[in-house]
Amino acid sequence: MTRQRASMEAKMVGHYLRVRRLGCLRVDYGLPLLGTLSQGDVKLLLETELHRRLGADTYEQIEKGRILPGAALLEDLMTLFRLPQVEREYLYRLAKRPVPARAHINAGSEVSDVIKEHLRKLAPWPAYVLNPLWDMVAANTATPVVFPSLRDLAPEQGNIVWLMLTEAGRDWQTQIRDSKAHACRIVAQFRQTYSLYQGNHEIEAFIARLRQASPLFVELWDHESSVSYRTPVEQDVVDPRVNRRLWPSSTRLLCFEQCTWQMLDGSGLALVVYTPRDAGTAQALAEMVGQVPLGPAAER
Repeated sequence: MTRQRASMEAKMVGHYLRVRRLGCLRVDYGLPLLGTLSQGDVKLLLETELHRRLGADTYEQIEKGRILPGAALLEDLMTLFRLPQVEREYLYRLAKRPVPARAHINAGSEVSDVIKEHLRKLAPWPAYVLNPLWDMVAANTATPVVFPSLRDLAPEQGNIVWLMLTEAGRDWQTQIRDSKAHACRIVAQFRQTYSLYQGNHEIEAFIARLRQASPLFVELWDHESSVSYRTPVEQDVVDPRVNRRLWPSSTRLLCFEQCTWQMLDGSGLALVVYTPRDAGTAQALAEMVGQVPLGPAAER
């Protein structure tokens, strides 16, 4: 590759990365559209992470087209920017780099000790970690207390999409108020995950299994709705202390705000947290899990 051609490709890659950096949205990182962080704060957080990983001068040189990143560095940047698969392949070709084989989607299922400790500290609020296939790969002690149907599941059955859309998750679904609306949101969110991994054999095989097992999934997947995939969302669940066989129409609810955060470490993992929306729910969690409620929700 001639120096002049390499320079031209470096400039095109640098320009593309700059445009994507300036266009990054809150929702790209699992953040709610409204909240304490402004759009400028999101960009600042991204820039801080870029500078931490590469050094301020190195990344500025890349954006200015003076350095053409190698394949490994390019992959790290695309992961940090949360680029979908189609953009990743385009950027590899723009840089005249071979497009790598798509990685196994479960490569990010290893949960660090730091995240496990964070999950522990979030109790008594239910919280769990999902991999890109939406398998629940870690959860805190509050999660099976609030959702007791999880206790009897084999590890391979703990997939949130599968639980919400197939007969295997009937107990889970009946505990969630307005489960059909929640299923619509789940499919909309999963569609965003699919956009990042489209063509990966694991996610394609999973979707094929869903199609066979769930007519509802086929309906929602084939007819894309206008339901927002953004978080947070309000979710009410039947208090697990209620005997639903005796009182199937009980209205004693735990009221949550469910929010999902995408981790920026390249693992593809996401953290899901159920925050109590009222003092009654916060107190109920403290009683069930045996810990003092955390944060301002306990005072509402």
